[in-house]
Amino acid sequence: MAKKIHISLVGAQREPVYNGIKQTTPDMVVLVHSERTEGDAKAVQNMFTDTDIDFTLIQMKATQYSAIMETALQINTIVKPGENEVSLNLVGGTKFWALAFFDVFRDT
Repeated sequence: MAKKIHISLVGAQREPVYNGIKQTTPDMVVLVHSERTEGDAKAVQNMFTDTDIDFTLIQMKATQYSAIMETALQINTIVKPGENEVSLNLVGGTKFWALAFFDVFRDT
């Protein structure tokens, strides 16, 4: 059975991340954050403690594109877009993240 998986890039604003999760009603959420936004990612996760949503938090470099792309590709193999329904929230985080995740997931 396919899972609904939502990937969200976490920046300094929590509301777009929260709203994306509420609107997609996923089974699993992957929150991509930097060292600086880890607290924001954890705060968003804590907003959903009364749900059955599984959360995975992944820390990435903010601007090292090759490392960002490598992590995005690893996430792609974990969430298996061909087997699961995947949604992306690209409004948070760095532009490097948005470019990499768009490249990796654009055909899903």
